Amino acid sequence: MDSRGVIKYSTRIDAADLSDGQRTCCKLPLRWGTLVFGVFFVAAGLLQIAMVYSPDHGRTGESYGSKLSIWILMACMVLSGAAGCLGAFFEVRIPVTFFALMLFLQCVLELAWFFCEDGNNLKEIGVMVWNEVMLGKRSSDNSIAVDLFYIMLSMNVRLWACGVVSSYALELRIAGKAVWFEPIEDDDDEEEGTSERRGTLRGNEAIPTFSEGYGSTGEAGGLASQSSKGPQSP
Repeated sequence: MDSRGVIKYSTRIDAADLSDGQRTCCKLPLRWGTLVFGVFFVAAGLLQIAMVYSPDHGRTGESYGSKLSIWILMACMVLSGAAGCLGAFFEVRIPVTFFALMLFLQCVLELAWFFCEDGNNLKEIGVMVWNEVMLGKRSSDNSIAVDLFYIMLSMNVRLWACGVVSSYALELRIAGKAVWFEPIEDDDDEEEGTSERRGTLRGNEAIPTFSEGYGSTGEAGGLASQSSKGPQSP
């Protein structure tokens, strides 16, 4: 098989592959939508960390798994939001992709927190879904219903943000923006380097070079004497 006919696929992970094709976020450009979500998640993560450290925070009987998932979730929120702000401000693709992937990870952590907190009450969850959804009953003292509503709302916001960020990643790919930060050369240095290269090329053109063993001194003198005598008659 001809090697030129082989199709090579990139193995690079890019959030642009997850894009749903939207071009705006609430009538805002995708760049500013990504920046707003980045600031939102940074602020939310820092506020949740402050609330966890407050003395009146915490449920009684929280499991180790739920506490661990909450701490990882808060760290992911701060890191992903900072990466989103960085990618949107400088128009760099890797931080934007990192933001989108971390949003998916946050959804997984939300589900992990729910099952660590209420996973032992699967029967009660089934009864609650039957009473609340199928029968239409409304109970305000059901902690499982509150946790489930929080999970659904939180995941909905994160998936919405992931759609916006992925569409912005596609926009950056189409525009040919940098994958990562690249060094920027000064215009003055570039002009000086160009003029130096031009001067070197002109100097090389003005001075002919001969290979070793070609055009010796005797041959050059003979050619010069023949040219000075002029054409000879036969």
